[in-house]
Amino acid sequence: MTEKEDPAFIERFTVRMPDGMRDAVAARAKANGRSMNSEIVQILQDALDSQTSVPKAFPEGVSKEDDFNRMVKFVNDKTEDFKNNLLSEILEYAAFHPNQPPSKAQKMRQGAKTKKTT
Repeated sequence: MTEKEDPAFIERFTVRMPDGMRDAVAARAKANGRSMNSEIVQILQDALDSQTSVPKAFPEGVSKEDDFNRMVKFVNDKTEDFKNNLLSEILEYAAFHPNQPPSKAQKMRQGAKTKKTT
């Protein structure tokens, strides 16, 4: 039996985080009563669960105007979900960083985006 076939095997992966992200994850984990590891796993699982493709959403395909209208509703619903999740994240961040001006938080987010693309 290989290591990965062993039911007790747990994959390990090292992640480099931009400045400030570790503290944000720690605060979120504390608020949710989880370890940082459990919180990161939950965030990843939530992200994977929220990814829905057109074939998954419409396995029978799209061919009629009704199907098109359902797709528009689907996109609108997903957009609303994204907006609500983003607002929740912003409010959660603000709750754990009350003394940090929004401009600094915005710079941190921009720095994370820049690092992500390079």
